[in-house]
Amino acid sequence: MKLPPGWIIAASLLTSLASAQANAVPGLDVRLSALREISTWGRMGSFPEGMNAVAIETTVCNEGTVEVPWFQAMSPHHPMIAFLVASVRDGRIVQISNRSYVKHSYFALTGRACQTPCVAPADFGKYLGLGCSDTYARADNADNYYLGPPEEIDPWRGVWRARCSLFDRGFPDVGAPDNCDGRRSLTRTAASTQGMEPRMQVSDQDLLLGETLCFQGQYVIEGLPDAARDDSLGSRTFDAHFTGVYWDLVATGTLVPGTILQRWPDATVTSNTNGAEDGRVYVGVKVTGPVEGFYRYEYALHNRDNTRGVGALRIPKCLGARVRAAGFRDIDGDPASDWGVHVKKTAIEFAHNGSPLPWNAIFNFWFESDAAPSQMELGLMPFGARPDETGFFVPSQAPTALYNAHLGPGCAKDTPPTLYAIGTPARAELGNATFGVASSGNQPFQLNFLFHGPKTGSRDFMGCTLWTGAGEAVRVSVTRCDANGVATHLGPIPNDIALEGRVFRFQAVGVDPGRGTLFSDFELSEGLLVRLGNAIPECP
Repeated sequence: MKLPPGWIIAASLLTSLASAQANAVPGLDVRLSALREISTWGRMGSFPEGMNAVAIETTVCNEGTVEVPWFQAMSPHHPMIAFLVASVRDGRIVQISNRSYVKHSYFALTGRACQTPCVAPADFGKYLGLGCSDTYARADNADNYYLGPPEEIDPWRGVWRARCSLFDRGFPDVGAPDNCDGRRSLTRTAASTQGMEPRMQVSDQDLLLGETLCFQGQYVIEGLPDAARDDSLGSRTFDAHFTGVYWDLVATGTLVPGTILQRWPDATVTSNTNGAEDGRVYVGVKVTGPVEGFYRYEYALHNRDNTRGVGALRIPKCLGARVRAAGFRDIDGDPASDWGVHVKKTAIEFAHNGSPLPWNAIFNFWFESDAAPSQMELGLMPFGARPDETGFFVPSQAPTALYNAHLGPGCAKDTPPTLYAIGTPARAELGNATFGVASSGNQPFQLNFLFHGPKTGSRDFMGCTLWTGAGEAVRVSVTRCDANGVATHLGPIPNDIALEGRVFRFQAVGVDPGRGTLFSDFELSEGLLVRLGNAIPECP
């Protein structure tokens, strides 16, 4: 199924490591069983503007029916461990760690932490035996000698490109031909000079501002089937306290298997892969409101193991739905790499500016819309997509329920008053006794009149547009504004099937003595079309 016209991004085809997961190994099943500790492992700068290197302890269990290869680099046949720290704040979950280097494992223990009999392998250290556990302490996971760039890894197939890698090139680069001969050039002495750079890093400010702090570990295993990956990653929460010299980080709660997006309260998390071609991307969504007729949409995309990465996001919307206050956040802090947003007739499209969503990273997208949320599929396009390439879809929520449509602007000497639906829900369902409309931006304590018209269309009146139809408007309510200039017109909807499918066009008239547009005393709100019923289409 192709995405709608204008969605497909014409871009050069990257030389990519990704391919179908043809290397899936039946019976391979590795579970992240513990995230026990988190602590700082280096620091730069002065509080509260400093930067902290962070390391965590990880334990895995072999719960499959085959042993897991665990060879040292430069062999590519070993697990890799990715790390991530996130924060929940201001109603949003954001990644606060950099995209750090990835740990290359080097020796498998025969631990008994799996609550299953551990069968030691014949080749001790080079395989993780059946039922056995293996633990890497914080010092191991912070050791620069075993940390390499995530770009060298195809996380979908679990394959590391050893030749010409950082371990092959050395630090600094040893030069040709030794930097690309498949032999390790990075020494322990040279690795120690890298300092904090390869490690996971979190700023003082992010530790201070986080309402909920959480960290994630993820094991990347060569040939691990997608169906066995749900528990190959997981997260825990932690507390942070600055002692005056360093941050004291203490893990709290229990391990939750799966994406760290599950730490986002009241969010709905779904996911999909690009078929068998590439890995899984999780989508978290949280919708709040409405506030004065607008819903707040927050999305967080976590790329678990999609090698090519995501280059564009398409969120469908109703034709006629308004969108405002759109924004984007990645993890590099560079505005030049921020994704662009394009609001089209039936979609909001975010597209990369040279920086895709890579694996083991979270990007955020948000906007406000006067359309309510409903179930819909979001379109994701791989980075570097071919002109004829289709993307993949993730079920989620989108602004595709426009029950109260904006007809047009109001008329005032300064900012016209608004007009929006209220109630629980803010929709004219049959039998909704809480329904009404409200107008804000009026003069406090002044009278406010609500009109509606039975006919379609609009007409001009003294340079203002009347949105109540081509005929005469009928006054249906009069009330007095409160101290904030908000006028509330209650209009309970009877449970009468005869009202199903009816449409009403409303406009409010506020009294503004001496400053009104009409006759110096009155100003008009924007126009609002309200659709009644339980069975009406979600988009007009």
